[in-house]
This record gives sequence, C-alpha cells and structure tokens, in this order.
Amino acid sequence: MTIATDLVQVGLDIGSPATNNFTFRAPVDGTFRLSVGNAGTTTDVLKFIPSNLSGTGLLKNTAGTLSIAVSGTDYAPITSGTSILKGNGSGGFSAAVSSTDYAPVTSGTSILKGNGSGGFSAATTNTDYLAQFYKSAGAIVVDKGSISAATVTFDYSAGSVQTYTATGSTVTWAVSNWPTSGNEGYLLIRATNQGAYTLAATLVTNWIKPDGTTTGTMSVYLAANTGRTALQTSGVDQILLWTRDAGTTVYGKLV
Repeated sequence: MTIATDLVQVGLDIGSPATNNFTFRAPVDGTFRLSVGNAGTTTDVLKFIPSNLSGTGLLKNTAGTLSIAVSGTDYAPITSGTSILKGNGSGGFSAAVSSTDYAPVTSGTSILKGNGSGGFSAATTNTDYLAQFYKSAGAIVVDKGSISAATVTFDYSAGSVQTYTATGSTVTWAVSNWPTSGNEGYLLIRATNQGAYTLAATLVTNWIKPDGTTTGTMSVYLAANTGRTALQTSGVDQILLWTRDAGTTVYGKLV
C-alpha cells in the first residue's frame, strides 16, 4: 500500500497491474471514493459522503453513492404481530383480513367450494361434483347387510353397486342422491333371497320388457321376462336401475 497526496493506492489489481488499479481516494470535497484506474482514466465505482452515513441503519446504493436507507421507502419495515400480512401500498405491510384478503381456515374433511364471501363451504355430492364410483380397477360395492321388514335405502353417492340379503317381509326399495336432472345415473342392485319375501319396488316406474315395451308392475315384467312373478327365493338377482331426471322416472331390468 502506498500513500499519495490525495489517494491510497491498493496494489491488488484486476487484469494488468500496470493498467487496472483499485484506488481509495479522499479528495478535498469530503467524498470518499473507491475508483478503478485503466490506461490513465479513473472511474468511481463506489463513493460515500460521511454526513450521509450518520446514525445507524441499513445502507442503500444510489448510482454508486452510499446512504442510509429509509424504512417504508427503501425497504419494508418490521411489522409486529402474528397474523398473515399484506402489502399496505406504502412500502410496508399490514395485517390481512380473513375472508377479505384470504380464505379463512375451514374445518371438516369434505370437499370444499367457494362460498361467494371469500371463504369455503362443504360441497354437495352430485350437485357441486360427481360422486366417486370407481376405485382402482372396479366399482365401489356397498353391502347393506340383512334387511327384514324395512326400507333399504341405496345412497347413490356411496357407490354404484349395492347388495343386501332379504330376511323378512316387506322389503321396500328407496334410492337417495340420484344425480341431478340431466345427468344419467346407473345403480346395480344385487338382491339375495328376495323372492322369499314381499318386495315393494314402486320407485321403478318403467320395467323394460323383452319386446321393448314398459310396465310399472314388477311381477308383470318378470312374467314376460322370466316366466315367473317374483325374484329368486334362494339365490342372487341382479337388477339394474337408471334415471336421467333425478329419480322422477326410473327404469329397471334384470341383468
């Protein structure tokens, strides 16, 4: 390091030591400069004025001149509290408001939908989304167990294949949560030993006979289709039901 009249020259160079020298200069105007000299030309790469650096705080570099940075102008100030933050339009942050700036935490485990007020609410099966009917490589099968002298309600949203075993009269069929009108839904019912007991299947409005005509009476349909008027007393019958108007008109047939 050598000391001259107006500078301290550092002997670590970039490129050729004879042409590229970093120089720290303190001329009479009171501005300290870090300069680089190349082929006789000196260029300031950083300078600072001591009066600009009084006090404590972060520094900023404006066109090569160092000065104290201003909170809220040059950087976001420290914000107290533990809430979610949002920009306040003035270079800082303020607390965000639940349901206005972000969707609030929603409890529960159901599928969610936007509620139109900045948050969420539980979505409804077959209204806001279609029910899941398939897992892996097959349809979901719901076993309703043994049914005796009761109504067995097949929840369409639970699965498209449902089974039960009849153990007493009268068994009444009911279906809940058909798809909304305009969407077609198919439900396969596997009934075991149902022919040994009375069945009320009035929810089916149109049984499809072999000639393509329909009847609203199951025994008439069975007579035309199988020659018998009831399901099997010992065995499994598979009955396919389908609708396209949310259950107002329900078609059925043995498969």
